[in-house]
Amino acid sequence: MKVLMVNHPDCLRFRGGDMVVLRKLAGALRARGIEVAECIEAEPDPAGYDVAHVFNTNPPQAILRQVRSLERHGVPVVATTIYHPVSFLWWAEACIRAIFSSPRPEAEIEQALESLRLRQLQLSHRDGRSTISVGGTPQSAEYVETQREILRHVDHLLPGSYLEMAEVMRTLRVADKPFTVVPFGIDAAEFCGADPGPFAAKYGVRDFVLQVSRFDGLKNQLLLLRALAATQLPIVLVGELMDPAYGELCRAQASERVTILPYLPPEELRGAYAAARVHVLPSFMETCGLVTMEAALADCNVVASCTGNEVEYFRDLAYYCDPVDVGSIRSAVIRAYDNYADDAGRRERLRKLIVRKYSWPAAAEAVAAVYEGLSGGD
Repeated sequence: MKVLMVNHPDCLRFRGGDMVVLRKLAGALRARGIEVAECIEAEPDPAGYDVAHVFNTNPPQAILRQVRSLERHGVPVVATTIYHPVSFLWWAEACIRAIFSSPRPEAEIEQALESLRLRQLQLSHRDGRSTISVGGTPQSAEYVETQREILRHVDHLLPGSYLEMAEVMRTLRVADKPFTVVPFGIDAAEFCGADPGPFAAKYGVRDFVLQVSRFDGLKNQLLLLRALAATQLPIVLVGELMDPAYGELCRAQASERVTILPYLPPEELRGAYAAARVHVLPSFMETCGLVTMEAALADCNVVASCTGNEVEYFRDLAYYCDPVDVGSIRSAVIRAYDNYADDAGRRERLRKLIVRKYSWPAAAEAVAAVYEGLSGGD
């Protein structure tokens, strides 16, 4: 069997989890004897392939162009949807930037953050129109329709969780497609038992709060820094600077207790996880946060967001926060940090859960079964 895996043309620039999922899954499928090729062309040509496998529903216009091209060639198409409604992200990111982009009295900042927490903060555009912000800015009809159109050209959906599939049905109103839930995996052996010593010696920090993710509004480093500003916790942020303006806002909020590092080579990153006490990912939308799984395997207490699908992966074994509530972020991180010694058993249960449930070979087995059903088992 030959499979063409397709992601949008800008995927390498963003260095997101979608390409990690694509390549890890491709490797596990090759281990099963399936031939896999990658494609990020605007109009893929699947000639000679039995199945095309698309990753993502964002950016929708680019993905739609790709799936239309695949459909014209008559090849069966499956999609790892990686779907999240973007309304909440758009609203939250715009509000947080607005709060911190201009000098404001502290009382005004606190008032704005309280309105943010209550989902009541409104933004006025330059043309005078106001954005209704309760529950997040409504997605544009065109954006939603484009995502819905993508799935019309797909034969089988592969969401990463049942919560994700529920959002596809609820928000995109796509309820007539066969689907198979395929949880994301992890290479457990890479992150268990790493040596924290070299990282701690090089950067002079240990038992810190860590966030590993690219720097952009989605990942919410800015509100994390605000939430922890009044604590004495050491903080390490690791990731590529995707948005220089956002990076400057983060640096303006960072105290001398904050260490900001670029993407690290794998061995050094493993050492960072091992040297940390808590990993926090207060994103506005995540399937599970692959970095959260990596940190959990390295014996961190983990803090995840309550607005994505993480609870389906980590159940009651993670701490959760509301990513637009600085008090919620602060409380979750402090509890995870202070309870670290008492949580040894809880962390061990989470590690065992991840090893047992979330592996790339298991994901490949489920995906291969879908391929075989669509291609007639060739």
